[in-house]
Amino acid sequence: MNDVPAVELVPVRLWQAVPFLRLNMEIVRGIDPLADRFLARPWAPSSLLEYGYMLARFLRSYPYFIFVSGQQAGLLWLVRWEDLYFVNTLGLFPQYQQRGIGMRTVSLIEEQAARLGCTYLATAVAPGNEAVHRLIVAYGGRPLGLATVRAQLVGTELPVPALPGVTVEKVDKRTALQAWRRWRLHEVEQVAGPDGLKPASTLLKQMYLPKGEHLLLRLDGQEMGYACICRGQSEVETALFPAVSFWEGEKTVGLLAALEAWGGCSVRRLELTRTHYYTLTNAGLKLERYRVEEERHFAFKRVTKPEPRGAAHGA
Repeated sequence: MNDVPAVELVPVRLWQAVPFLRLNMEIVRGIDPLADRFLARPWAPSSLLEYGYMLARFLRSYPYFIFVSGQQAGLLWLVRWEDLYFVNTLGLFPQYQQRGIGMRTVSLIEEQAARLGCTYLATAVAPGNEAVHRLIVAYGGRPLGLATVRAQLVGTELPVPALPGVTVEKVDKRTALQAWRRWRLHEVEQVAGPDGLKPASTLLKQMYLPKGEHLLLRLDGQEMGYACICRGQSEVETALFPAVSFWEGEKTVGLLAALEAWGGCSVRRLELTRTHYYTLTNAGLKLERYRVEEERHFAFKRVTKPEPRGAAHGA
């Protein structure tokens, strides 16, 4: 690591916003399906909405160009939420990868996070972004949870008997938001343990409650999960976040049967936590993923103040 050149983080100016946002997509072309979709159809309504979202985030963030030995080597995009420092993008051009530059950049991020008084670092990357995955692990990052998968249930005939004692209660948005966050954090605790609850709670405040009919799931009167049924013109999608004891294949199917009976609709398309999804596939339930471009892996670590290893201009 001693022969790695100095890394400089140069703040992006407002007039550089458009080329920065364009590079933010270009640098992950071929490894992030969402970026590929944006670049293939930049004037599509969905792409324009995404661009507007990125521009709004840019104005409230810490964007940098990464320079190595006076040459632009990539970009870094950071966002601060409360005591969480979030790495929105860390991208290096191919000729600067696998040279230790990524590790030095993360050291600079952690130094800056410590100066700002942040307690945690976190990031979310596309499943195909193996370079960032390796960097996160090498720097002591751990899986956080929060990742979801959208999948279609195939090869399973419903209705089947609903789970005995399960009841479904429709609730208002305020109650639903609390329940949604509560059961998302339940999955985080299974993946990251108690240390992951604080950063995950901060991230959930930046995420949107699913649209549709918000439901509390109870077993013998005891709350054991949250669900949301969104009825489209031709299909129904159901977000399902139950307690870990209901992640088994037969129990999950029993919950879906209860939701079908309550809603009078066929439940085939699901949004599940990644851990729940893999538990079901290991149990032999046939699921086909869709909207894969929206999937992200979340990781986090506690901030410690490392030894200075580079130079950063501005904060």
